[in-house]
Amino acid sequence: MNRLLTLLSCFILIVSCNGKHSKNDLDKMGLKGDVILVLPEHSDLTDKIIEFDNNGNKIGTIMFLEGEQQTLMEQIRFVYDSTNKLQREETSTFSNKNTNNYSTFVKNYIYEKDKIINANDENALVYIKGTYKYNNDLLSEISTEYIDKEKQSESTINKEHYFYNNNNNLDSIVVTNYSKNGDVNTRNSDTYDKNKRKIKSLNYFKLKSGEELLSNNEYEYNENNDVISDTYKDPIKNTSFITKYEYTYDANKNWVKKKKIYEKGEVEVEKRTIIYKNQNYSDLLNKFEFFMIQYKPHNQENSNNVSNNNSNYSNTQSVSSGNSNTQERRKCSSCNGSGKCSTCMKAFRVHYWAGRGPGWKDENETRPGKVICETCHGAGVIYGIAPIGGDPDYEKCYVSACNNGWKNCPECNNSGNGNNLGQCQKCKGTGFER
Repeated sequence: MNRLLTLLSCFILIVSCNGKHSKNDLDKMGLKGDVILVLPEHSDLTDKIIEFDNNGNKIGTIMFLEGEQQTLMEQIRFVYDSTNKLQREETSTFSNKNTNNYSTFVKNYIYEKDKIINANDENALVYIKGTYKYNNDLLSEISTEYIDKEKQSESTINKEHYFYNNNNNLDSIVVTNYSKNGDVNTRNSDTYDKNKRKIKSLNYFKLKSGEELLSNNEYEYNENNDVISDTYKDPIKNTSFITKYEYTYDANKNWVKKKKIYEKGEVEVEKRTIIYKNQNYSDLLNKFEFFMIQYKPHNQENSNNVSNNNSNYSNTQSVSSGNSNTQERRKCSSCNGSGKCSTCMKAFRVHYWAGRGPGWKDENETRPGKVICETCHGAGVIYGIAPIGGDPDYEKCYVSACNNGWKNCPECNNSGNGNNLGQCQKCKGTGFER
């Protein structure tokens, strides 16, 4: 079971990224307004809790699966540099069953001229190595190799090929899975319209007689760019059926209720809560934070500080010296070449009472040389319950190291008199191994 859960966590980490950052994650997901949290009623592998920063980029996701005998939680934190380029994904997996109930690993992104060229990660069971290629500044291919470290299964390679029309708009994506010897296992082809909406999906499977089309899905959308019709065709059985969707929207035209209506009349209802900037949501995440505290080993560092074990992949850059000779310099393994402290130079969620009008507020904030106090959540005080029409009682945070809601960063400002606050202490801000 542990092996299955670890491999599953690795698989869902490998997401497509086009290497260009003109759009933020809210745009890519079709969310409108200053969304900072999407909370599905039931979290699973496809519907995760997603938290965003003030730039509209993901800073965290939570997947929470509750069963009768086991509860599994996966948390991913996204770390960006000062230009909002994604540097790494830090994953922690928690479980209340099995001996291996806590595991961590990191996925690192490597850039060249502001484009992702590699995305590598590793855990106890598998290496995953991603390579990105471009044509005329447009992403043309992502090749991802999965290498079983214990060699209990054959290594596989996923190749995503991107095709564009004459206006350089995305036309189709073809994803092919190969075995190590080059045989095709599966193939999927998605076609997009001028609004970048997927309108057709074809799925093939390799049989002894050759590739055979297994399914054909065609999609229709409403004015809010949400799917309202999914026509599924099975060419083998020569059958088809249509699934319809109906939505309830909030004031920003983001759906909060989705009704899935099958052809035979069965209905499934999915709900989600959308939280916007300056709205409180800390209480909504308390359940998951409590679960992490319960099942995370006390001697384990915070998952946001998980070490990088991708030593099997080269991580170097060519730089020019004063005499024009080119030499190889290895990126700093602590900060992945950013030169920034990985402990404090990231967004922390501050939760505080802003008065009877605004009420509770949540904001994302970064302070060089400081980390947020987890007890008072950056407020500097411990609040009581807010009565109707009144202000909550409060008292000063009792944590001795807390100074107005913040503590000294243990990496770059442990004594409180650190030099070069916010800089990586290993490379001294250069981004390269010394």
